[in-house]
Amino acid sequence: MQSPFANLPPVVKNLLIINIICFLPSLFYSHGFAGTSDPVGEHFGVYYFNSPLFRPWQIITYMFLHGGWAHIIFNMFALYSFGAVVEHVMG
Repeated sequence: MQSPFANLPPVVKNLLIINIICFLPSLFYSHGFAGTSDPVGEHFGVYYFNSPLFRPWQIITYMFLHGGWAHIIFNMFALYSFGAVVEHVMG
């Protein structure tokens, strides 16, 4: 029997893996750590560029954060379902 991930393009497969890996720390640290309310979101979520919490890497890292189980499951299902088609159409 063939794996359900065998026909996925490498970009879609890697995005699925990166998103899941980035979600794991938020499971452990989203309830506050060392007196902060959400250190993962505070450090990797995007802030307005005039904010004292803004960091240049946040422009990229915020794309891999998710707000909870329903958010990541729906997004990864959509990526799995439509990612190959979108990649094929857009090149």
